[in-house]
Amino acid sequence: MKRRQFVQLVAGGLLLSRATRWSFAATPLNPVTPLQNRFKVTSALQSFDYQGVKLLPGPFADRLAATREFYLSIPDDDTLKGFRERAGMPAPGTHLGGWCGRDSGLLFGQWLSGMARLYRATGDTEIRDKALRLMNGWGQTLPKQGFGHYDYDKFVCGLVDMALYAAAGAQALPLLSQMTDWAITNLKRDRVNATDDDSQGGFFNGQLEWYTLPENLLRAYALTGEAKYRDFADVWRYDNYFGMFNGEVKATPDGFHAYSHLNALSSAAMFYAISGDERYRKTIVNAYDFFQQTQCYATGGYGPGEKLMRPNGELGRSVAVEPNAKYLGGMQGRSFETPCGTWAVFKLVRYLQEFTGQAHFGDWTERVLYNGIGAALPIQGRGQTFYYADYRLNGARKYYFDQPFPCCAGTYIQDVSDIHNILYFHSEKGLWVNSFVPSQVEWQQNGQTVRVTQTTRYPENGAINFALSLAKPARFALNFRVPAWAKTARLEINGKPQNLVARPGQWLEVIRDWKNGDKVLFSLPLEVREVPIDSFYPDRLAYARGPLVLVRPANIPFPPEAAPTTTGMVPFAEMGQDAHYGMYFDPPAVELVATAEKAGALWHYSTQKPDGNWTAPDYDDSTWKTGEAPLGTMDFIRTRWDTPEIWMRREVTLPIGPIANPQLRMFHDEDTEVFLNGQSAVQATGYITSYYTFELAPDARAQVRPGARLVIAVHVRQTAGSQLIDVGLIDIKPRPKNRKI
Repeated sequence: MKRRQFVQLVAGGLLLSRATRWSFAATPLNPVTPLQNRFKVTSALQSFDYQGVKLLPGPFADRLAATREFYLSIPDDDTLKGFRERAGMPAPGTHLGGWCGRDSGLLFGQWLSGMARLYRATGDTEIRDKALRLMNGWGQTLPKQGFGHYDYDKFVCGLVDMALYAAAGAQALPLLSQMTDWAITNLKRDRVNATDDDSQGGFFNGQLEWYTLPENLLRAYALTGEAKYRDFADVWRYDNYFGMFNGEVKATPDGFHAYSHLNALSSAAMFYAISGDERYRKTIVNAYDFFQQTQCYATGGYGPGEKLMRPNGELGRSVAVEPNAKYLGGMQGRSFETPCGTWAVFKLVRYLQEFTGQAHFGDWTERVLYNGIGAALPIQGRGQTFYYADYRLNGARKYYFDQPFPCCAGTYIQDVSDIHNILYFHSEKGLWVNSFVPSQVEWQQNGQTVRVTQTTRYPENGAINFALSLAKPARFALNFRVPAWAKTARLEINGKPQNLVARPGQWLEVIRDWKNGDKVLFSLPLEVREVPIDSFYPDRLAYARGPLVLVRPANIPFPPEAAPTTTGMVPFAEMGQDAHYGMYFDPPAVELVATAEKAGALWHYSTQKPDGNWTAPDYDDSTWKTGEAPLGTMDFIRTRWDTPEIWMRREVTLPIGPIANPQLRMFHDEDTEVFLNGQSAVQATGYITSYYTFELAPDARAQVRPGARLVIAVHVRQTAGSQLIDVGLIDIKPRPKNRKI
């Protein structure tokens, strides 16, 4: 997103005047983080841990300034009101509302965490002072508070970060100890394993996301050395889930809650750091591969309908028929829980890169940096939050969540603060450049301070410039991550091309004697490429240029066949509020049996359950009613249907000519079964909000032959709300070879 475009998106009275007067200063770097003193493993790389890195002017510095301004603008009394009321204390202010209608416990710990990290990264005393006021105000109410598993975990994170990053250990650690003593006694320990029906492993018994607790408890142990935190973390060890990736459990996490289960892998990472047990390293490495191969969209997002997909093409189908839509309700696309999902990626990938030193893990960070949090609408107003990204084939729209202060209003500030911590790594050998963002980094190398300034318009432009500042010449390594999508990379030093081999997914290393004023140009080719959604739907494509996923705005028509496919497409990050677009595209389709999108189509139907085999081709439906589709109760219907169930039949003759890949085209609300010549073709649950395509079952697909007589039989069951049904058939033609993209 261009800087001016982001500033234009910052609405709702959110001004940058105060923020632009704030100095973006980096705090000095310590060589080892305090937590690592108790690690049993030696990291290959060190993150900068929110020290020594400064964002320079650009889209992410703008987002940081706007984020800071938003959270500073929330009145302290409003944030503390619910806690004070429950403690019987005077409680001025107004409830935040939305998900924080009772109190702000859902988000409070994450806000402390984000503010503490921002202070550590920037030296901003105003944000630290606010965090201290909130923590101390909440601490006065602590004896009268209770916690669930979910909010307790967030409080632990916030208090650890206040101690670690905001120099507030004297206040934060006693509060942490007090609430943990309460939790050890009072938190229930059923530890229900997640299932498709209970995707959060405690949704129905009040023990929501218990499996995320170990990470921050182990961070508390690493910080304090108090065994109670380590022992309490061990209570919540998620062996059933971890075992799916280390070979101990023969299953996959089908239907599990996506964000929290990726987040849980950071607990496995901390178990590895504290214990040195290689099972946990194996868990997070294999889980990364599982997510990349079966769960991730081109954007790096994952979890449509907040669910993990079965590795059988469910991801490919999810942009046509969104999973879990009936449970979530509403008419919006919910492809990726963006701020929360980005936070889980940032953390897991950082652990992986620190432990292994490998570059390729950083590709996931880059994808969600630009297409996740970097493409999110800015948080604004009274907790107006961009929760879900929408990747659906039809009718995708960028929108704010309909309730204020949801969970993503907590991780949003953590995401933005964490940008400082994902750009670079270091070791005694030198510097590793992980992300390409205008920034400055300082660290100690060979006994002196070295400063590297990165300037770039990446990913609009593939040229990334680095300038070195050091008092005297020194020999060390500079390493640059070569993204897996990059076919090559070029490097110049002081204007001279270097004869180096750049391998996709690896570091490009330069070891030399560096001197003050040296300049490096690292260039990446930003070619447009096709990105299939998964191996089961190789022709369902998104398009990307470098790390940026492109979309076609709804008002931009498809180009002529001779023109490049991506003509008129723009980065997803440039889509503003309520913009409509397409991200994934199927090959051209030919109509075999028309839906009612252009003209009404006549069906026989009954609202009483028919006798006999009503799906058979020779069934006598002459006594049924007739009506034109669509049938239902919505505004654009042609035949009213308002009963709980309907049975429908339509006989057609298919056109003559080759049929390549027949698929059903359907708009349904709600549960629908479709049969072709008596063969089960499609079973779809819940509802969708537009026409989507569906794969045909093999026996039904065999009925779709050139010139064949075909009877389409449909049964729909409705439980609540509006209802609608319309069905047709299309043939997906292969994409032309050697097409321009």
